[in-house]
Amino acid sequence: ARARATVRAIRSTGIHVVGIGATMLAVIVFFYAPRSGGRDTIGLWRSVTHPTEIPAVIEAATIGSAEAAYGFWVTGGIQDHPYLPYLTDTLATLVAGAPAVVAFGLVGVAVDRYAGAGRDLVLGAFVAAVAATVGYPLANHFPVPWSVVHAVVPLAVPGAVGLAAVTRVGREAAGNVGDGVTDGAAVRLAVVALALVVAVWTVGGAALATSYLTPQQSPPDGGNEVVYYAQPPAEVSLVIPTMRAAVTAEEGGPDVLYHGARFDMDERGAAFPPPPGQHFARFPFPWYTESFDADVTSTTDHSEMVTTRASMVITDIGVAGPPGYESRPVRLDAIGDRKVTVHVDPAIAPPRWTETAASGP
Repeated sequence: ARARATVRAIRSTGIHVVGIGATMLAVIVFFYAPRSGGRDTIGLWRSVTHPTEIPAVIEAATIGSAEAAYGFWVTGGIQDHPYLPYLTDTLATLVAGAPAVVAFGLVGVAVDRYAGAGRDLVLGAFVAAVAATVGYPLANHFPVPWSVVHAVVPLAVPGAVGLAAVTRVGREAAGNVGDGVTDGAAVRLAVVALALVVAVWTVGGAALATSYLTPQQSPPDGGNEVVYYAQPPAEVSLVIPTMRAAVTAEEGGPDVLYHGARFDMDERGAAFPPPPGQHFARFPFPWYTESFDADVTSTTDHSEMVTTRASMVITDIGVAGPPGYESRPVRLDAIGDRKVTVHVDPAIAPPRWTETAASGP
């Protein structure tokens, strides 16, 4: 009987282990497998009608994505930036965007560890917040304030503990004052009331500043530390319809060609997350080339760029395009620290392109 019970336990455990493993594999494949797959490449959706490619899709989602992630995050150049400026930017964003959460979080973890039950959840959330605060400045490709959310969310757990502790002190002080027991109760009540008022004011002030007063500004131009320029500036709106025209044109060459080491990549890499850094250097254009189903290619060779005769050529700022093409500089973000020159075949260049090319942004 004991042997049969042991066999049943092993069988039940084995079934659960297999089920957990299969579920994990399905989730990994769904999120990390290449998506559509072109004519000569594998893809998650293509494997539905080509089941013989399923093993290759699984390999790409597991081994391939792990190798790509290692190459991007560990051996790639994403950590080449200086760490300290990114860290100070993160800390400034924390102070500007979530001062109440930070203050109550520090109080909460101290109270819970030294005057409370010492709950693992509170300490674990605090450690996660600290890890995000010191880790994301290393991993970020740009000093983006939104990454601080990864620290603020877990910090809200000890923050709630700290808020509750401060509120209890205030409630006890209010009771003592009501009973006529002074002994510093009035001072404690005043301090707690001031702390709560300041907390409410900072939360409301951050929302007011980032949503209404300076919703799209960042220092040094008089804005706030929380908002990051992510939306493309107005001149990109001129490129998009021209890009659509490049897709519909029958010129014989590719629709869009990127030139330069900053943009050159194997175009199949965009379908394998995470894509290489060159893919992100092209933004926001990949949003539109993908939606237009554009034929996109790239090169670092200037002569190849000239002879390919793409309808639209995008280069580093100041790089000459194919002879006869109409060119204009374009900012890729509102800060203006990412600029390119867009060269367009005269056959598809709109009249406004010619009018604005001379002045530039």
